[in-house]
Amino acid sequence: MTSFAELTTMRVGGVIENYHPFTTTKALVAGASRIWATSDDWMVLGSGSNLVVGDRTYPGDVLHIKTRGVTVKKATGKKVEIHAEAGEDWDNFVAHTIAQGVRGLEALSGIPGTVGACVIQNIGAYGSDVSETIVSIDFLEYPSGTRRTVMADELALGLRTSAL
Repeated sequence: MTSFAELTTMRVGGVIENYHPFTTTKALVAGASRIWATSDDWMVLGSGSNLVVGDRTYPGDVLHIKTRGVTVKKATGKKVEIHAEAGEDWDNFVAHTIAQGVRGLEALSGIPGTVGACVIQNIGAYGSDVSETIVSIDFLEYPSGTRRTVMADELALGLRTSAL
């Protein structure tokens, strides 16, 4: 059985009764929809950073987002639109953009977590935050499991906060 101690950066936490790792968006959408329809006790897990979990067995479902991938969607002049999967390691994503000569995220290097989690608290450092670069996100609505695109101005991004 998988435990939170294996999945969190602090290496603490008990056994997970129902662990569901998702490596593709298609599997995540199908799995989340199924779990949401049958369980009231669930949580979403990214990289497990900034998460402290007790040592007791967690009786619910853990949806572990492990999707990976970075693609350039559009490049126009000096503007580049990049799509990154939610499970992509944030710092690796920042390093990738820097290596490609894309500017805007370099001050946010070294922040632990995943691309999917970066929006939730509008991560930032050195006077910069991720809201300055987000165009839109793909979002899975609870409890319907409907996938939709949410524009940055709908996210109510503020100082370490968002509508999510």
